[in-house]
Amino acid sequence: MLLLGLGGGAGIRQIQTLIDFHYLRAIEIDPVHIRIAKRWFGIAGDNIEITEADAIKWLNNYSSAGFDLVIDDLFGHSVNEPMRAQVLNDQWVTQLSSALKPEGTLVVNCVSKSELMASLPVFARLGFVQGYRWSLPEYDNAIGVFFRHTVSANNWIRNLEATSLSPDMKRAARWVIRRPLSLD
Repeated sequence: MLLLGLGGGAGIRQIQTLIDFHYLRAIEIDPVHIRIAKRWFGIAGDNIEITEADAIKWLNNYSSAGFDLVIDDLFGHSVNEPMRAQVLNDQWVTQLSSALKPEGTLVVNCVSKSELMASLPVFARLGFVQGYRWSLPEYDNAIGVFFRHTVSANNWIRNLEATSLSPDMKRAARWVIRRPLSLD
C-alpha cells in the first residue's frame, strides 16, 4: 500500500483499524508531520516505511513493483482553505496508475464533490472502468475510489461483515456514503 501525504498520521491509524496490510509506504514532505505521526499517533512498525520527500517528485521517480492500493491524500492550503497539491490531470493520474498493480485500487481525496466529478473524464481516458464517490454527511470532501476492472457494490457489505472489525467499526463503515461514478 502506498500513501501519498502522511499528514499527522491519523489516516494510517484509520487504515490500521480497517485493513490488515502487510506493508505500507507513506511519503510526506513535512518533517514535523512525520514527528507528530510517530510521537502522538504511534505510527511505527516493521510493516510501515515513512519517507520524507516531496511525494510528487518521489512518484515521478518511482519505478519498482506496483502497489495493491495507492492513496493520494496530498493537500496544501491557499488563503487558509485546503487545496489539492496536484491537479487530477492526465499526467498525474498516469503517474498514480504507474504505481498500481493491474488489479489495484486507486483512491483520491478531493476537496469537494465538484472537484472529483470534474476529474472523471481523466480516469475514464486512462482505463479506469468503475469508480465510487465515498463521503460522509458532515464533511465537504469527496473520496474517489477507482478500479480498472468491474467490482460489485454488494461485495462492500459482504466483505465488511467478514472482517474482524468490532460491531461499532462495522456500523461506522456502513455510514460511508458510496455513490457510483459514471466513467463512460
